Amino acid sequence: MGAGVTGRVMARDEPLVRLAGVHAARGGRSVLRGVSLEVPRGARVALVGPSGAGKTSVLRVVAGVLPVAAGHVWIDGVEVSPARPRPRGLGYLVQEGALFPHLTAQENITLAARDRGVPEEARRTRLAELLHALHLAAELGGRYPAELSGGQRQRVALARALFLDPPLLLLDEPFSALDPAVRRELSDHVARWVRGGPRGVLLVTHDGADGLEGADAVVALRDGVVERRTTPARGGRSGGGER
Repeated sequence: MGAGVTGRVMARDEPLVRLAGVHAARGGRSVLRGVSLEVPRGARVALVGPSGAGKTSVLRVVAGVLPVAAGHVWIDGVEVSPARPRPRGLGYLVQEGALFPHLTAQENITLAARDRGVPEEARRTRLAELLHALHLAAELGGRYPAELSGGQRQRVALARALFLDPPLLLLDEPFSALDPAVRRELSDHVARWVRGGPRGVLLVTHDGADGLEGADAVVALRDGVVERRTTPARGGRSGGGER
C-alpha cells in the first residue's frame, strides 16, 4: 500500500478486504450501521438490496471517499480507515463510466499512471495490452468520449480502472445499461482478471445483470445493515440470496 496508509498490519491469510462494525453517514443521515463483511483474495463479492440499502456507501467507504464514523476497514492486510483514496490504489468503475469529456480515450485510460509518474514506455505497453484485451481498436484511443458508443465508453472506463492492476476492483452496476452481449463480455473479462492473481472484486447490483451468477458470495443489505450472506450455486442461481 502507498504512503499515508497506517494502522495495524494483519496476517497474510486474512481476506483481501475486511470491514468490521463500520458506521458511516452522508448529509447528516446514517447510511451504514455496523456493517461487517469480507472479500477473500481471488473472489467476487456482490452487494444486493433495494435502493438506499447502503450498497454504494460500502463501496465509497472502501474507496476512501466516504469517511468511517466508527469501525475498521482493512485492505491487503493494512488498516486504511483513516487513509485518503489515492494511497489505497483501488480501481473504481461506476455505471456511467465518469470519463473526462475533454480527454481522449487514451488519455482517460492512462491518466492515473501519468499522475503517478509511470514511465511512458510502460504506459504504452500497458495501454496496448488493454486495448487488445477489451477489443478497443487502437484508432479509438484518439477519440473523445462523445465520439464513442456506450459499450466503448465502458470498455475505456474499465481499462482505466484496471490500468495500474489494482488489488481490488469496485464495481457500481457498471454494465447494467449495456446490451447483453457487451455486458457478458466485460463481466467475463473481470472474471479472468480476478483469476489472474491475488485480487478481488466488490460489486453492487440490483439483479444478475452485472454477473451476480458468477459471484463467490452475496451480501444482502437493507437500511445500512447486513441482512444475510449467501454463497450462490453455480449456473446463475443465487442460492437464496436477494436478487
